[in-house]
Amino acid sequence: MLYINHSLPHIASARQIHVKHVTCYIKRKLYGNTKSSRCSNTTCSICTSRIGKIKGVPTTWIRAFEYVGIEKIIESSPKQLLTLSKKFWNKVGTTYDKLSKAKKVLFAKIVDYTDWSSKPKTGKSRYNAYDLCNNLKISTCIYCNRLYTTTVITDKKSKKRIIRPTLDHWYSQEIYPILALSFYNLIPSCSPCNTSVKHRMNFNLRNTIHPYVDQKITADYQLVSTYDRTLNTFKITVDSNNSKIRSTLQRMKIKEIYEHHQSELTDLDLLKRKYNKRYLTDLGKLLDKSLTQKDIYRVLFGVEYEDENFSNRPLSKLKKDILSLKIK
Repeated sequence: MLYINHSLPHIASARQIHVKHVTCYIKRKLYGNTKSSRCSNTTCSICTSRIGKIKGVPTTWIRAFEYVGIEKIIESSPKQLLTLSKKFWNKVGTTYDKLSKAKKVLFAKIVDYTDWSSKPKTGKSRYNAYDLCNNLKISTCIYCNRLYTTTVITDKKSKKRIIRPTLDHWYSQEIYPILALSFYNLIPSCSPCNTSVKHRMNFNLRNTIHPYVDQKITADYQLVSTYDRTLNTFKITVDSNNSKIRSTLQRMKIKEIYEHHQSELTDLDLLKRKYNKRYLTDLGKLLDKSLTQKDIYRVLFGVEYEDENFSNRPLSKLKKDILSLKIK
């Protein structure tokens, strides 16, 4: 589990772009192509698209969106999101659970994650999930730091979408459909973590780590590898005094997932036993003097040393914990 620093310039920019475009997206669904619903940007990919007004939307829903604020639903912090969802349905005068099946389908067309996250079929490309992932520049799964989550968009002119990470709804989309496009509720992740492990699991801020909230995630736990001679295999344990971290990693099956990387664990055990604390320093003397110990660490082990860069390369957290090499 890794922290996403939303104060970094590119993350802040990604958030700003997302809020602007998704606000326009929902407005088009509610009001159609009207002067009052269009933003001031004449080249906005949403406002210049063919997205039309959804027929049959109850007036109470429109008033609730206006009461809560469409932009606030998209931009607010994880803690505020639940409050906004509650205020919205209080204004409507019912709860999402009590809606008929037909009304639930209608609501999904407004905050339409399926449409927004899909590859555009024809015509001009408009802002969608591929653009968000590309702007975030997060290279590995935030949950397991095990698989690459690269976004590939080719051809600058047509912006053809090729691949992107899945976006996990930290607050369940089934329980909180109004938060389906909220920036802080879309976590870049690998498909196994999103669809096989977390899936419909209901998270909350009280006892679950949130990647945008809990800044000291990686510093507050350590992955420990021990060899079980009876089973002839390496076992992983999570060492942490933070009960919220222990609970989250347990629910996300981090221990079990890493224990299937037996070849990497074997190599890490060998490296740890063979390399002494002077190894990086001695190696630096043989290589280019301009290389720092962190450069050598990255080249030698293929991972990042600094916590804030763990998302750049798979298994960075696991390898740093097990190797326990202190760099000056």
